[in-house]
Amino acid sequence: MVLATSMATFNEFQFVRGDERFTHTVPLDDAWETNDGALSGQGIAHKSIWDIAADVRSGALKILLAD
Repeated sequence: MVLATSMATFNEFQFVRGDERFTHTVPLDDAWETNDGALSGQGIAHKSIWDIAADVRSGALKILLAD
């Protein structure tokens, strides 16, 4: 999934595990858009807590990589 706004495309993701840091850039040719597919069990979403707070509270979603 790639976040696209009117200002830019955000296709670089950073992950932290302990002291290790990882960066993954999604090639734009391989990118796709979704509209809350994670809610129907179709994968992992990278969204802000503001977008998913109600779904996390209800148990519809769970946070996998909190950091």
